[in-house]
Amino acid sequence: MKQRSGFSPFLLLIIGLAMAPALKNGFSWTVILSAGLVSLFLLILYLSTIYTITDSNKLQVKCGFLINEQIDISAIKKITNTRTLMAAPAFSFDRMHISYGNDSGIVISPKDKKAFINALKNLNNGIIVEGY
Repeated sequence: MKQRSGFSPFLLLIIGLAMAPALKNGFSWTVILSAGLVSLFLLILYLSTIYTITDSNKLQVKCGFLINEQIDISAIKKITNTRTLMAAPAFSFDRMHISYGNDSGIVISPKDKKAFINALKNLNNGIIVEGY
C-alpha cells in the first residue's frame, strides 16, 4: 500500500503571511523570486512525500531528499491522532503520531488515514489506536 500525504490549504496561508512583511514595502522581484523558490521547494517535497507499507512488513516514510526512514511494523506500538505543528513529513495539520521501538516516533499524514491504519493493523494487530 502506498499513500501520499494529505494537504492543508492553511500551509499556503502560512507562506503568504511569511512573505507579507517583505511585500509591505512594495513590489520586489527579490520577494517574488524568493516566494517562488520556497513554493517550488515545498511542492517538490509534497509530491515526493510517500508512505509505503512494503512487502517485507516495513513502513517506509520518504520526504524528498530529507527523510527516508524504514520502520518495522511489528515494532509499532501506538497510533495517536494529533494536530501538532512540529516539523514532520506531513503536509496536513490532521496528522497521526506513530510510536515504535522504545522511545521513537514519527508524525505523518496519509490521505486515507482509516485505510492506512487498517493496513498496519492487519500486519500488527497489537497496535493501539487512539483518537480515530
